[in-house]
Amino acid sequence: MSDLREVVDPLHIEDLNEKDHYSVFYTHKNYKILIIRGFKISKEGLEYRSRGFLFNNEGGFYHYNRGEKDFIQYEKGISDFVSVVEPIYKQNTDIIDSFGDEIDELEDILFERKSHRVFMDVWFDLKKDLSRIERHYTRHIRVLKEFYKHFAKVESFPEQEFHSLLEEVQLSLTNTTHFLARLDAIHHYYSSIKNDRLNKNIFMLTLLSAVFLPLNLIVGFFGMNTPNLFLQNNPNGTQLVFIGLLTSLAISIFGLPVVRFIDYYLLRFFLGKYDIYKKASDKINKALKI
Repeated sequence: MSDLREVVDPLHIEDLNEKDHYSVFYTHKNYKILIIRGFKISKEGLEYRSRGFLFNNEGGFYHYNRGEKDFIQYEKGISDFVSVVEPIYKQNTDIIDSFGDEIDELEDILFERKSHRVFMDVWFDLKKDLSRIERHYTRHIRVLKEFYKHFAKVESFPEQEFHSLLEEVQLSLTNTTHFLARLDAIHHYYSSIKNDRLNKNIFMLTLLSAVFLPLNLIVGFFGMNTPNLFLQNNPNGTQLVFIGLLTSLAISIFGLPVVRFIDYYLLRFFLGKYDIYKKASDKINKALKI
């Protein structure tokens, strides 16, 4: 409808032509414009795709077609509003749910201690996209409420369907906030694991230093050109020193893995997991007795 396009403010037309324009509601003395932003997943990641709608004072409901640069009218008027925009929110919800599935996989990988090198890259991408979605929905809910204030008293306005749609949007925002909280917990746990590994490495290096320092002292001691050294008059002195060095080296090579095995498996089993399940079993038995 070219005559309607001539009535609309050129600045509003410019906003309608913008493919990723943020959600907004414009009021004009001759019409109202609602721009709804939706989500789209591409090879580059999360993208925005907006759609523009116009409502004139005579009750007409129009969709702006960017290709034809014109307004297309819906025959049933504003009563068609929810059915027209519902697919946008359905796609948004599906995308948010897919992010939730990705977070589930991250948690499973982390709990199994099988994190890969790109773990934090995946975490960062999810955090970035979900933060953008949260900002979008926070603004979008205000836009929908403002839109409702202007059309709530219109007789043909689908009020019940609109409230259901608004609840769905609010639920999506709640889920997004929940997913962000889970990502924060994942990051905290991941950092704890990394710090624990770092502390273990420092501990192992300390043990190695404690092993090789005496070796250096032994070698340095028997290498001194002074009289009255230990084993000086012993015909097997060199062999005894050599055996001592080999013993210290064997302890450093085979002793540390044994210590790690005891620490990780035996102590974890007897003092950790076993104790947890034992306590849970005792609670269940007490509950059954009651």
